[in-house]
This record gives sequence, structure tokens and C-alpha cells, in this order.
Amino acid sequence: MTDVAKKKSGCFKYGCIGCVSIVALFFGGIFLLSAIQLTADNTPEPVERRTERPLPAAPAPPSPDGLTATESGSDAPESFDLPPSDLPPLENVTPGTLIVDLRMGEFTLEPGPADQPIRIEADFDASSFELQEHYVESEDAWTYRVKFGGRGGLLGLLLKGGGQNVGNRVKIIVPRGHPIRLEGEVSMGESSFDLGGLWVQSVDLDMGAGDHFIEFREPLPFPMESFHLETSMGGVEVRSLGEASPARIDVDHGMGDLFLDLEGSWRNDSDIRAEFSMGQCRLWLPDDVRVEMEKSSVAMGEARTDRLPDPSELPPDAPTLRISASGSMGELRIEN
Repeated sequence: MTDVAKKKSGCFKYGCIGCVSIVALFFGGIFLLSAIQLTADNTPEPVERRTERPLPAAPAPPSPDGLTATESGSDAPESFDLPPSDLPPLENVTPGTLIVDLRMGEFTLEPGPADQPIRIEADFDASSFELQEHYVESEDAWTYRVKFGGRGGLLGLLLKGGGQNVGNRVKIIVPRGHPIRLEGEVSMGESSFDLGGLWVQSVDLDMGAGDHFIEFREPLPFPMESFHLETSMGGVEVRSLGEASPARIDVDHGMGDLFLDLEGSWRNDSDIRAEFSMGQCRLWLPDDVRVEMEKSSVAMGEARTDRLPDPSELPPDAPTLRISASGSMGELRIEN
């Protein structure tokens, strides 16, 4: 046998030994993990947790008729309900920030009474999951972080059996009348957020794997500055965005179905961008706005636009929606 042949044979031999070692380590790790799970106490610990977090006094918004609190006969200006308004958010108001970091559960967010604190109502398996809160307040702003997920991260869940047969539920109730920015991440579960009636100045959310639903059941007291949504895999539905009237909407969707409902009482113009990688994207347009289609295309698939509102039938001050929608693979439907 030549030296070259010997060298090739040796490489092949030691290469096989390396492959076998990797496979052995892999199955050995699985065996060790299984052994740990069998010896660990996987007994669920269902708990109910209810917490409240008082917020600083909210700024007094203008009354519907433009009168001050004293002129209208009220001794508690902070108790006013925010009226629907065509004005942008007050320039001298610094919003608080609500940050959510939620994984593996059913998550809801809804509006609450104006004179109440932020409340959390949670039911979960405390043996594998934990709920954490962190509140920081400065002279003119506050930040409240709500975090829910597995103990010890992914490895901790695996050691506990992967969080099997759990029914984790977390509800966040946000009081009306407090200017807030909503941001954070929700993944590996289901979420349903109703932001209607809240004084939300901006939304910046990253929605991971799962089904997610965001709606505005009633108008916001002031038009929103921006609405940004980034998703990865699953079904995403946003309803009645017109009730929030964001000046800018940016949605980046990965894989699955995306539905953007732009119906509602628009109070200003808006720049809207929606992009998706794979699946179906549907945009539902209102009848009482001008629509300027800047882009509507799919690289591999079909893009279809139904009848757009007739500008000649609209009042001169009708808001204008400038829309750019595109996808890589799938179907894009813009309907009215």
C-alpha cells in the first residue's frame, strides 16, 4: 500500500471515529437528560397570583368642551375620562413604558378603570414557570417590566420535563388615562391584546411563534405616533387600526397568515408598510379615506387589489393612507 493510500485510510478511520464519538455524545446527552427528568420532582404547583402596581398621577387631559376642570365644576381634574380628539399627543407629556416579555402561555392585555393601578392576574405552574416584575420611577416617567417564562430558561424546562400539560394564563389590566409606550416580546403561545380606549402613544412588539391578536375596540383618546409589529411564525390578526390612527405603521411578518384591518375613525394621514416572507397577507381598507398604493407585489405568488375608495366621493379633509405592501412567497390581497 502506498503512503498516499495509507494516509487516506487513516483519515477515513479517524474520521469515522470522530463521527461515532459525536453520535455517542448526542445519545449520551439524551440519556443523561432523561435520567435527570426521571429523578426530578415534576409535580405541578398550580398557583394564582394577583398583583397591583400604582402609577404616578396621570396628567389632566383637556375636557371635551375645552374648559378647565375648575370651570367645569370638577375638583378632581385627574379623574377626567380622555375624550376622543383630533389633536396629537400633548407635547409636554412624558409617557411611561410598559415592557412585556412573555413566553409559553395565554396572554391578554385589556383596558381598566382610570383610577386603578396596573393589575396582573396570573395562573401558572410555579414548579416550571415564574412571573417577575420590575418597576422603576423617575421624576417625569416610569418603566414597568412584566416577564413570564420557564424557570432556568429552555434548559430548566427540559430538566423539568419541558413544561408539559400546563395552562399558563397571564392577564395585564392597564388603567385608562395614563400615556404609555408598549413594547417587548411575546412568543411560544397565544396573545390577545385590546388597546382600545388606552392612551397609547406607540407600540413596538416582537411576536414570536404562536397566534396573536391585537385590536382597538374603541378609539384612542389621541392618535398614536407609531405602530411597529415584527412576527416570526403563526397567525397574526390586527383589528380596527383606524381607531388608533397611527401616523406610521410598520409590520414585518415571517411565515403564516397576516390580517391587517385598517377600519376605524381615522383622524390623520398614515404611512403604512407591510411585508411578509411566506403565507397569506390581507389588508382590509375602510371606505372613508383616500388610499395611495405605492407598492403591491409578491415575488413568487399572487398580488390582488380590489376596488379602492373613489376619491371624488370623499370630503376634502379625508385622511390619506399611503400603503406599501409586498411579500416573498404566497398571496397578497388588498380588499375594500
